[in-house]
Amino acid sequence: MFLGDAPTGQNHTPQEGGAGSAESGDEAVLAETVAMTIDAGRLESGLETEDGSDLRVELLTVVSGHNDTAADLLAHAASMISQDPGHWPPQPGTLLPDVVQQMDADSERKITARNGLLVVPYVWDDGVPHVHEVTSGGASRHSKEGDTDVEFTHPGRLTIVAQLVMLTDEEAELAQTAGVAAVQERLVREGVNINNIWR
Repeated sequence: MFLGDAPTGQNHTPQEGGAGSAESGDEAVLAETVAMTIDAGRLESGLETEDGSDLRVELLTVVSGHNDTAADLLAHAASMISQDPGHWPPQPGTLLPDVVQQMDADSERKITARNGLLVVPYVWDDGVPHVHEVTSGGASRHSKEGDTDVEFTHPGRLTIVAQLVMLTDEEAELAQTAGVAAVQERLVREGVNINNIWR
């Protein structure tokens, strides 16, 4: 089972100012902030696809509430990855221990899910979007129509998205000792709101 397989109604507390009520039988949904990097793909990750394309990764996270904590978490995760992409490759299954340690003291103290885990994003129903750029072998948009001597000499660059999910110390320890699948199963089984980094 994967985190994305959790029921969409995993948040059991009312949204601030939300319209859902217990009397109407509608399930309440928490307010959330979604943040995504736009230039983490510039980092040389050293990853390649099976066909030899250079693999680049943008990061995404979802955090309960409306503030800039989600953006701060992504900035610190990207910084951590950039310092040693060989040790912390930007791919699903990578654990980023204590990613909040460089945040300001007030924010850091309040966050209890301090460790990042990169996973396949579960926010899109139709799969994860990606961009595959290929080299044109010197051809440009100004090439003459009918030119057939353009040769693709390199498979290009594929940019995908990895989602940052925050784990408590106990959850991170389980991921390290029993594997990522074990922590994912536990979070789903217990109905943990993984977007609540203050849990």
